[in-house]
Amino acid sequence: MDQTKYIKKRRKGKHLIFEDRQLIEYYFTRKKNKKNLIPSLVNLISVSESTIRRELKRGKVILKDTSWKGYISYSAELAQKDADFQSTGKGPNIKLFKDYELVNYIEKEIIKNKMSPDAVIMKLDKKNWKDKNGNNPISI
Repeated sequence: MDQTKYIKKRRKGKHLIFEDRQLIEYYFTRKKNKKNLIPSLVNLISVSESTIRRELKRGKVILKDTSWKGYISYSAELAQKDADFQSTGKGPNIKLFKDYELVNYIEKEIIKNKMSPDAVIMKLDKKNWKDKNGNNPISI
C-alpha cells in the first residue's frame, strides 16, 4: 500500500484553524516558486483552491526589507484576527432596532447628554416608557 498521496480528510464546510494558517504562512515564506504554492497547499491542507486564494488575500501584508523595499508576505495572526472579527457579525438582528424612536432617544441621551446606559434605563423606567404595542420593553 502506497501512502505517498495521502491527505488528511476534512469535513466539508469546516473553517480553517490557526494551525492551518500557520502552515500556510510557513510555506508562503519558505517556498521560492510561488506558482506551485497553491496546489501544494491544496493537497497539504485538503481544502479547495479558492479557499487558499481567499486565505492568502485575507492575510496579505506588505513588509519592508533592509533597503525599505516593500514585499508581499502572509501573516497567520492577521488572518486569524480578521476571521475572528468577521465571525462576530453572525447571528440574528437585535430586536431593539425595530423601535427607532427608542434607539434614537437612547443614542441622544448617551452621546449628547453624556449619560451612562444605566442612567438612561432608569430615566426610561421612571417615565414608564411604552413601545408601540403598549409593552414596557425596559425593566431593571
